[in-house]
Amino acid sequence: VHPLSDAFTQNLHDFAGICRVVKGMKSFNIGAIGARTTAFKTVRYDEIAFQNRRINIETIDMSAVFMRMDTVNSAKLEEKKNVYASLSDFGAYPIEKLENIARLGVVIDELIEEFDLQAVAIRCWDELQKCYGIAPCLILGELNERGIAAACELDITNAVMMRAMGLAANWPVVLLDVNNNYGDDNDRCIFFHCGPAPASLMKG
Repeated sequence: VHPLSDAFTQNLHDFAGICRVVKGMKSFNIGAIGARTTAFKTVRYDEIAFQNRRINIETIDMSAVFMRMDTVNSAKLEEKKNVYASLSDFGAYPIEKLENIARLGVVIDELIEEFDLQAVAIRCWDELQKCYGIAPCLILGELNERGIAAACELDITNAVMMRAMGLAANWPVVLLDVNNNYGDDNDRCIFFHCGPAPASLMKG
């Protein structure tokens, strides 16, 4: 095609996406934060099979996360609170909700840096709800916005898929469940999940 045509520009975008996927999927690290719950048998995975494809899984126990949450750096905590307060409305909730979510966010950022993680999957319930009264959805959405594939329910396999999709698109991605039952309209479907969506994929 002609180098000044729209088709050539699209070819370049497609080729760049292929290069990002090939380079980014050759070898990378995923953080498995917490243990899989018994209810989540659908997200079981073979760690050795991943390792054979040079996808390294670092496992972090939730008790270690909780210990770190209680001792986070105060300056990092305030910075993270400001980030999350700009993304969501905490006005109707006790201030400790934002405080605890920010504590968890700081810890996850530290783990990402410490283990050089390019993706994470977190056990999202029910210890966080019972011990701290929070859910990690906002944190995961913010990570996805930054291009760090972040899945809930310790869904390692879909964190891998999200990383590949994000590299291909060069844009934030999110994993959602699909319900194709939108009344009698065959051209619409319902996407839903607890809420780990990046801000750039949301309206209103």
